[in-house]
Amino acid sequence: MPIVDVVNFNADASCLPSAKWLKCLEGGEHSLFMQMLKNYVRFSRKVNLGLVGATIKDIAFFNPEVIDYINNHQDVFQLLARPFAHDSPLLRLPNGFRYNLERGLRCIHNYFSNVNNYYLSPEIMITSEQIRILKEFDIQGIFLHKNRYNKTIRRHIPDTPFMLYGVLNTPMRCITFAEKELENKYLSALHGITPPNRWCEEVNRKSFSDLFLWRDGESCLLLPLGVDNESIIFEAELIAGIKRVFLSEIYFEDISEKNEGAAFKYFPLHSMKPWLNEMKLYWFISRVRDKEKEISSLPESNRLFWLLTINSDILSSVEKNSPTIRVNENVFQVDSSNFLWDGVIPIRDKKEVILSRSERAGEGEDYLAYFELLIEKKMTPEEICATWKISDEPHLRKGYARVCDEI
Repeated sequence: MPIVDVVNFNADASCLPSAKWLKCLEGGEHSLFMQMLKNYVRFSRKVNLGLVGATIKDIAFFNPEVIDYINNHQDVFQLLARPFAHDSPLLRLPNGFRYNLERGLRCIHNYFSNVNNYYLSPEIMITSEQIRILKEFDIQGIFLHKNRYNKTIRRHIPDTPFMLYGVLNTPMRCITFAEKELENKYLSALHGITPPNRWCEEVNRKSFSDLFLWRDGESCLLLPLGVDNESIIFEAELIAGIKRVFLSEIYFEDISEKNEGAAFKYFPLHSMKPWLNEMKLYWFISRVRDKEKEISSLPESNRLFWLLTINSDILSSVEKNSPTIRVNENVFQVDSSNFLWDGVIPIRDKKEVILSRSERAGEGEDYLAYFELLIEKKMTPEEICATWKISDEPHLRKGYARVCDEI
């Protein structure tokens, strides 16, 4: 059966330090990020690539060769519809959600040619009102991660695409990610624990006509050998005859008027507990929300800076625990000076590593402080950009790349 590989790529992921991400982009054709993309092309692995607008702006500024490479391989890469900032949709007001969406779609279409109209929401969350807004932008389908809900809700969510409705009875096709075990098998192979051929065997055992899989694309950049291991997985898939397809190549039955097998008419609301576990950043959320209420009345140059404050991993970095993962012992043979060890704590005797949460919250506070100086007219957009342009701080270098070309 074909794999429909849906990849979320968020350069602000809380286990990916800003400095490490920029190092992944260094080197043009020889960068680690480019090597990751070349694996897809080398083994003809089609991917539905979900780059948020902020990540695209980073790539365009620090490694524009990547943009050309993706556009030159439209037989392998198809871009998903995404917002600009990888935010927490359940925290957004309608105008803030619409602005983030509009800027993201504009960015994607400005840089890429092969774009479909399926929307991969950050954190795979959405509200019924946001479904109506998505329809205004001609979005054809959204996604739902079944295994992120409790057992009571899961039993009523179909494994195959079905119809949901937004407010005002707005219809929207919904594609379910139901294969949590396969996601874990992929990560296990990526970490060198599960042999790639076992991953292929698991895929071939599935009986669905199309296998919709979700994963975080930055996973292979978090620790040494990740990109190499992903190359081995792709080669094993090719040898095993596993086919991959774009979402645009999938034939969906006519489900425009039916909601069969689903107990939900509306998108089931997701728990925010992992992102608000101890409410450490409640004050931050409140201040960002206060600014969001004024977003429509602000000059465009000011609104761009607000987008830097809403990333969901600002919350993740302090509310979630640092993950501990099992790895193949080969990882410990990689020289400790390799930049991929940044933010990674080795536990050799247990063959484990800890992926430290990055300082995303502190960076978010910094963005908010600059934004408030802007609102209070104590700095101009031009003055902020001039400061960021000469800064050595990785998050400010990212900020410059993301907003300052339009100031």
